[in-house]
Amino acid sequence: MEFEDLDFSSVTPPRIRAAILDQGCAVLRRAIPQETICRYKAALLEIYELYDRATAGDQSACDLFQPYIHDGQFVDIGKYGNVSPQLFDALSRGQTFLDLFADHKLQEVIQSIVGRYQTYLNTFVRVAEKRPGFDTGDKTSDGIQLHTDGVIQGDRHFALTVWIAFDRCGQDAPGLTIIADNHKGTRKYVGFKGGERRSQVGEWDYERYSKDAFAAERVSAYYRERMWRPILEPGDAVLFTNWTLHATHRTSAMRLPRIAAITRFEGNTFNPKTSILDWLRPFRSRRYSGRR
Repeated sequence: MEFEDLDFSSVTPPRIRAAILDQGCAVLRRAIPQETICRYKAALLEIYELYDRATAGDQSACDLFQPYIHDGQFVDIGKYGNVSPQLFDALSRGQTFLDLFADHKLQEVIQSIVGRYQTYLNTFVRVAEKRPGFDTGDKTSDGIQLHTDGVIQGDRHFALTVWIAFDRCGQDAPGLTIIADNHKGTRKYVGFKGGERRSQVGEWDYERYSKDAFAAERVSAYYRERMWRPILEPGDAVLFTNWTLHATHRTSAMRLPRIAAITRFEGNTFNPKTSILDWLRPFRSRRYSGRR
């Protein structure tokens, strides 16, 4: 099938919206300017260096991380390579995490699908292949198996994830496997039963989903023609919903890590917005916080 691989500079917000509602995902090429990517990545690498200095006993570096030691944010840098928005905003000299997602066209797309939103699970994450005989060092995550964001983080409200690549990935560095199917098709495939969630957010919700729906073999057989592993360049953005099946794509040939910025925009309805007024209304501001 033909996947929704779009040039962000020329595509319109209604076209992006239609792609996501039809296939559950879209790749937006060159969504974030290279100057912005380079500036943010330099700040991230500086934070990683500060972490190394802090763990080596540098008192000045330890003092900078002191507010984040007891809530897990400091540990997450070393364990997963995750840098939280709070930590990034404090140490990046005036840059903020959510400004990455403040492009007016991107915001128009997000709001056309979810309406008024709140953001959650905002993070920078560094992923590399870990295997015997290949030492990637610390500050990397192993990634995650096939899942939907909804089965882990909740499906009560429709949500859109924006995933921004900071490195070339999908060939020499881990990328994404994405199943191109819309929310209705995925709900049918996973055997979603509805009802109230009993498991805690952050835990896999097997009570209302088929347990084997996320097995790689079954997904591959069912979605053979819809499995997409795009090669992404720095500044490319992948948009997908909380019903889109996806996973970290890794192979033994991948020798490099990659950094990505990830955030999820959650609306207040179970289904995406459908009224044309949701994406034609004017915007009053070019700056966005966690809720509008």
